[in-house]
Amino acid sequence: MSAHHESQPRPPQAVSRLGLYLPPALLVTGALAWCGFWFYASHLTERNLAELKASEAAQGRRWDCADQKIAGFPFRIELHCASVVLDATPDGRQARIRTGALHAVTQIYAPTLLLADIDGPMQIETEGTTTSAAWDNLRLSVRFSNRLDRLSLVMTNPQIEIQTATGEKLASAAKSAEAHIRFDPARPANDQAIDLAVQLTELNSPAMNTWIGSPEKVDFAIAGVATKLADLQPQGWRNLLEAWRTAGGNFIVDNGTFAKGALQLEAKGQLNLDAARRMQGKLDVSAKGIGPLVARFGGGGMNQLIGPLLTRKDGTPVQWPVQLQDGRIQMGPLRTGAILSPLY
Repeated sequence: MSAHHESQPRPPQAVSRLGLYLPPALLVTGALAWCGFWFYASHLTERNLAELKASEAAQGRRWDCADQKIAGFPFRIELHCASVVLDATPDGRQARIRTGALHAVTQIYAPTLLLADIDGPMQIETEGTTTSAAWDNLRLSVRFSNRLDRLSLVMTNPQIEIQTATGEKLASAAKSAEAHIRFDPARPANDQAIDLAVQLTELNSPAMNTWIGSPEKVDFAIAGVATKLADLQPQGWRNLLEAWRTAGGNFIVDNGTFAKGALQLEAKGQLNLDAARRMQGKLDVSAKGIGPLVARFGGGGMNQLIGPLLTRKDGTPVQWPVQLQDGRIQMGPLRTGAILSPLY
């Protein structure tokens, strides 16, 4: 017999089914965990909203979100309200604010950024005054940590009408409006500073047209820093301004512009409120086309003196320091007849 033996074939090894079933099992487990997390987050959102409403009600502000719904599965948390109503008593005066539908959304992986779209119209009813507003689009953007860090509001084609207790109606409209608020991290904490920026494009205000005496639309923008404002509590605007005044707040105007036809103004400086609640401070103003406006409000002899000083034949801007003090407006060495009224 030959010593050489043919090699015997090895029996087939059993194939492990673990590698076959593990990936889909992990996928299903992850999906179920994500579903649980989303539903927990949506439940937490509803609970936080209820607690916020209760806290606001304790402060005299009652919110109502009609037909409230939480949606957005799987990656977002969305809040839907058919309408929003706020009843409050700012400055001790009863007020009601009503808007159209609200749609707010935050990504579940970036919960510190909230975006909200609000439908018009909006109506604000206070004692004797009704304010109505409408727009094509209104978008709010809010970023927060343990506090509100930034808020931005952008509107397209806003229109507003104010009807006073005497029956007078004041209406204005613009192509766009923006407002931005941000805590200023670069300034000392004791300043309690907030960066502010407001912009209006193609503002049409019949009341302003009559006051200034020209029909052109207005482009307006202002940016600056308000100190002693960051820690003030939400309240009516009169109480807010009074708290800001007594805290020694200042508004540092980094840049302000006003353009209406030939009239163009640029300003930098600092403003605050005096003991009589009037605006006071000093601004460095660059002006073009201001002669007709001064002529409109000055006296005859004063017009002949001031007019040439405020207008250059070559059309270049005139630089003037403007002082607001004791309710009076002083332009350079000349004190105008204009008297400032208290803001509240």
